[in-house]
Amino acid sequence: MGATGAKELSDKIDLSQVGAYWERPARKLLVYSSVSCRVVGNPSDATHNRSPSSNGHHTTAPTLSHHLAGQRLCGYSATAMPCTVVFVRHAQALHNDYDIPDPPLSDLGVQQCAVLRESLLERFGHVAATDVTVIVSPMRRTLQTATIALDWLLERGVGFEANADWQENSCKPCDTGSPVAAIAPDFPHVSFANVAPCWPDKTSAAAAPFAYTRTAILARGQRALEGLYDDVTATTTATGMTTNGPPPNRLIIVVSHSGFLRLAVTGWWFFNADYRLFELGYGDLSSGKDESRPRSLLLRQDESTLTGGLGWSSTERVTLGEDLPDEDDGGVPEAMFASG
Repeated sequence: MGATGAKELSDKIDLSQVGAYWERPARKLLVYSSVSCRVVGNPSDATHNRSPSSNGHHTTAPTLSHHLAGQRLCGYSATAMPCTVVFVRHAQALHNDYDIPDPPLSDLGVQQCAVLRESLLERFGHVAATDVTVIVSPMRRTLQTATIALDWLLERGVGFEANADWQENSCKPCDTGSPVAAIAPDFPHVSFANVAPCWPDKTSAAAAPFAYTRTAILARGQRALEGLYDDVTATTTATGMTTNGPPPNRLIIVVSHSGFLRLAVTGWWFFNADYRLFELGYGDLSSGKDESRPRSLLLRQDESTLTGGLGWSSTERVTLGEDLPDEDDGGVPEAMFASG
């Protein structure tokens, strides 16, 4: 599909509801002390290696590699090279009824995927397939979104990996996945080899890391981020490269869910099929050079996606862990409306 086709599909999507949907009380970002990942700002002096296209989108992925040689910038240690991460929320799915198990995409969701595809291809189509990693929540709506929106990566030989750490928060049927044996045949291009053995359980003692509690979800968010960085570093090292982190041109695309991305990972809202671009890396949070302080994972959003890569998302920032239950009550709080 060309750019004209994508625009036609975009025109069919009723975006008049987007503004109304995001009319919520203003909140500020508060990072819980139990989560060592920090979401930092977008300083005006940060330089990004990108060039705008005719429609205003940036056609190359940003990198801070030229800033990170022998100096500190925005909290990053000079020895900890960040990598580029694209967090994608799945397109609209059929789960207005919370009792529908592992619902698929709606017809509108499929249309949204086509628009998402055009944007991601334009922005990241130049990246070598060997430099791309795709991680997907093992739920049907995320698997479908990844398959449609990232088919161009499949054609280039990029494998997709399902990871239960990126599933949605609640334990309602709509936020509980299907057994691997049931869903894997529908997605033969996705590796389910490393999906947690307890999947899709969230309620037993064995599934405690996936419980619907604030503590478990915040810990899962931290674990998921650490897994992204450490796994890519291990892959890089296996190729014979000597680095203190992923190479600066490494691109990780994660297809996940609004509730989890918002409340456990980024502190930002995501509209259906929209995405945000971050740099992820280790660094210490001190203003000086006290190397004795522990390093923390740092996320910094690229200024070009403050309203989402498609421009569909709110600029409102939220509190990590907000509205999540202290103990699993099996419910879905009001703030989870239209999430997932």
